[in-house]
Amino acid sequence: MESGRTGFAIAALVLGIIALCSCCLPLLTIPLGILSIVFAVLGMKSINRGIAIAGLVLGIIALVLGTMMLVLLLLSGGGNPYYSW
Repeated sequence: MESGRTGFAIAALVLGIIALCSCCLPLLTIPLGILSIVFAVLGMKSINRGIAIAGLVLGIIALVLGTMMLVLLLLSGGGNPYYSW
């Protein structure tokens, strides 16, 4: 176990939480989700493996939600939903 990689695990968890909280903004969620996944994979060899796994799961969920929101935004035409005249 490498103790120098604990920062990657914690960064993955923090980025995963931020990405999940901002899932309505797909242009922010998708890069944060990808970064969370990358940092979680790098942090898997640390002492805080559980934190890295939590960051990985949150990153994957955020990436899926962000992609779904982006597809929904593109399919809806990107117009204002309150303006229907």
